[in-house]
Amino acid sequence: MRSWVVAFIGIAIGSIIGILLSVLQSADGQIPTATIIDRGRSADADAQRHVRIPAAKIIGQARIIDGDTLVIDETKIRLIGIDTPENDQECTHRDGASYRCGKIASNRLRELVGLEHTRCEGDTLDRYGRLLATCYATTTVLNAEMIRLGWAVADRQSSSAYIALENEARRTRRGIWDGDFLMPWDWRQARRTAAVTNPT
Repeated sequence: MRSWVVAFIGIAIGSIIGILLSVLQSADGQIPTATIIDRGRSADADAQRHVRIPAAKIIGQARIIDGDTLVIDETKIRLIGIDTPENDQECTHRDGASYRCGKIASNRLRELVGLEHTRCEGDTLDRYGRLLATCYATTTVLNAEMIRLGWAVADRQSSSAYIALENEARRTRRGIWDGDFLMPWDWRQARRTAAVTNPT
């Protein structure tokens, strides 16, 4: 009699757990999770909290925000695995002359996108609600091409996919590698520190 009661309780508990999991499951069959990612980069708090979502594919005419961010319809998208100079960031050529490397990076992405529809695929949102995605202009992988041209650096905290391309761009001194520059996350941190130290 006692063993029957124990078995009954076990079955009941299993059923309850099954129902709870069914309720929690998302449309693609995955249990949605919110994952806090420690990027190991204390100087940069730009994307510490990522939220996993059902896989998304977005296609349309892209509007460029900067070298690694674009908008399709109402969706703001960040190219995953790369980081580019900010629009108002300056870099230095080998001859010592400064130039708006962030603006050039934005223009290079705009040229790659062109007038064709852009396709972006991703399954994660960053802390700003941007879709972290791999994006394509026809057959060109925009993330990889920005690295190959030397106008982006590999974000090793989110992906190791583009490290070899970055090494090649560095070796051949393409883009920002043809001179000196602050890594984008260091530049952002310096600007934040300056804003706190010297508030307007």
